[in-house]
Amino acid sequence: DIIVYNSGNSIKNGTIIVQTGGIVSASGFKTRDSYVLNTPSISTIQSEYTNRFDDPSYYYGGGQLGHGAFSNSGTITATSGNIAYAIPYTNTDDINPDVVQLVNDSQIKVLVGGVYSLTWSIQFAKTGGLAASSTVWVKKNGVNLDRSATDKGFSSGSSSAELFTVNIVATLQKNDYLEIWWSTTDTNVQMIATGVRTAPVRPAVPSIITTIVQVSNFTG
Repeated sequence: DIIVYNSGNSIKNGTIIVQTGGIVSASGFKTRDSYVLNTPSISTIQSEYTNRFDDPSYYYGGGQLGHGAFSNSGTITATSGNIAYAIPYTNTDDINPDVVQLVNDSQIKVLVGGVYSLTWSIQFAKTGGLAASSTVWVKKNGVNLDRSATDKGFSSGSSSAELFTVNIVATLQKNDYLEIWWSTTDTNVQMIATGVRTAPVRPAVPSIITTIVQVSNFTG
């Protein structure tokens, strides 16, 4: 048998000890080689890879992958046309609070770095007016996320509920947050909600449903 262990007391310096011929007393140990390497300290590694030391998903994989589901049970309107608004949530429908948090009613913050899938579904309607268009997009940490916008067009007059669903994938670091924003050229465009109904009994329809799911704890 060969047993090797490090006699040093740090990651940086130590002596390699080799024992042969089975387990014997300490006198059977012989120093085979010594080393001194210019390797980083634990504190240096921690500062560079914070997620990998204090995030449980880095160690435990899929069992700790995060998720969150949020919705709004009211009508969402724009006060003015051609102005950007953050879309708020009134309900947290499901969440792993150790990984995902809702901040300031609209910011979906992650406490664990990784790759996340963000999906939102909006029920648009138009109450009248001329032809219009609305845009929905994502901000990451308060900055517009490239190529995350989608336009929705509306003809003149009123229209019934129309579903609008988009999905994006984003790599996030610990404490990053995503936020969905929108604008419209006409304030007659709204996101509408419907309450619980009967005949048959069926669930309420939120004006927006947003889900975030961590698909990997690897941040590159």
